Amino acid sequence: MLVLKKEVLKTINAIGYPLFNGYGTTETSITGANLFLRFSKRIDGSIGPCFPSVSYSLEKDGTLLIAGSSLAKEILYLDGRRELIDTFHTNDLVTKKGQTYFIEGRLSDLFISENGENISPDFIEAELCLPLASSFCALELEGRLTLVIEYRKNIPSFLIEKEVNSLKEQLAHICYGKNVTRLYITNDSLANSNAIKVSRVQLKKAILEEKVHLFPITALKSEQAEEPSLISLIEQLFKNSLNKDVTVSPNSDYFLDLGGDSLGYFSLVMSIEETFGVRFDLEKESNLRSPNAFYQRIKENL
Repeated sequence: MLVLKKEVLKTINAIGYPLFNGYGTTETSITGANLFLRFSKRIDGSIGPCFPSVSYSLEKDGTLLIAGSSLAKEILYLDGRRELIDTFHTNDLVTKKGQTYFIEGRLSDLFISENGENISPDFIEAELCLPLASSFCALELEGRLTLVIEYRKNIPSFLIEKEVNSLKEQLAHICYGKNVTRLYITNDSLANSNAIKVSRVQLKKAILEEKVHLFPITALKSEQAEEPSLISLIEQLFKNSLNKDVTVSPNSDYFLDLGGDSLGYFSLVMSIEETFGVRFDLEKESNLRSPNAFYQRIKENL
């Protein structure tokens, strides 16, 4: 089951490409879709009503049940077992508004707080902004709601430290954010190599099997000790975009000193934006031609 986020729907539809949300599982295939033509309805994040050949209903715990003539009637397992299907239990938490349905998360992902409140980690993740992170995931570990953040190895520790400080502010002001009591960082991929999104079940398994290695925020080195490496990282990005063996110093001009071209420069800018989570307006910032110029500009955003 993969449901598009509202931000994705809004962006793709806004640039003129009609994109519609839908719903289905591996076991049932597609069973419903949001096919409304009105823009505001198309981007509201709902999965729409179900198709005429199926019916939706909700269990007491809020999970979605699917029945109908177009569903598979039997599951065959490799060990020879056969399981008849009358109504398929999706384990997906759903709310209904009018004739449309909204996916709220997975029942198996729910975290039960100390006061007995059911908390969906999806709600917390949707409110967080971590531009430097490759991925992040909120899940239960050892009975505590934990946020695991994946960062690339080449990102300086002091930048991660600044983003984590911002994260703590975000958690203090979003719904259920204060229930997150542990933060961990990793350089390992949170998603399986063949997966298109992070599975909390698979991630927890990988952590327990030590295939994903976690370390606490306190393991980061001090900002003062790490800050000089920012210039070194920018210089390395300059070298990568040039595709030749050159010596790059802090004040090397990309064009005049290093012999770069416009195509390589745009590739350089994109790599710096992706690495540091910043955006440059090249029409107004034509002086960004040396590692030091980019360094000063990035420092302004920190």
